[in-house]
Amino acid sequence: MAKTALALETGTIVAKNGIEFLLALEKREIDPKSVYFKCKSLLYFQYDLDIPMLFGKGNEVEEYRQLCALYNADPAHVVAPIAEVKQHADGSVIGYVMEGVTGYSLGALDYTYYHSQNNRTESEVREKGMLYLSSMEELVRVVRGLHDKGVGHGDLPMRNVIVTRSGIKLVDPYPRESEEETIREDLIVIAGYERNIAKLRVLLRS
Repeated sequence: MAKTALALETGTIVAKNGIEFLLALEKREIDPKSVYFKCKSLLYFQYDLDIPMLFGKGNEVEEYRQLCALYNADPAHVVAPIAEVKQHADGSVIGYVMEGVTGYSLGALDYTYYHSQNNRTESEVREKGMLYLSSMEELVRVVRGLHDKGVGHGDLPMRNVIVTRSGIKLVDPYPRESEEETIREDLIVIAGYERNIAKLRVLLRS
């Protein structure tokens, strides 16, 4: 049986193409469907990987280090880092693998509550609203707790907040020039969430 991401230690995967990448996961007994692969482009591998993907143009080395720092600070609310991914050609880091989680983005809750109420009963709408509210409140607590430990996330739109049965999980950090700047960026976004929380509390009381 394949190990879960949480049972693995971080390390490095070296692969020159998609087949080698999948074989490296198999060697570590990692189910490709149980992880996220953050990569700039699939052109690196020229192979249709059957694996959940995240794309971006950031610095994968710094993002992976930030993910490790966040996970060490709060493993209950941050996806686990698994491995950096390097190419054979020059040894450059082209991406990284992190724990995959079962759930849905905070943005999906936002849409469900505000824009998809036509065929729902009042109690169902309220239930969705309460879940959305509690998830945002948890997000604010988690991020402020990370800041108290001196680490920030840097990229907290709703798509990077995954709501699971056991609570929220943060994915895909984006560190800035300094930790202070990363935390400042978080605080700007968190202020917006706090405004949404206040608004939603009023709606749910009415």
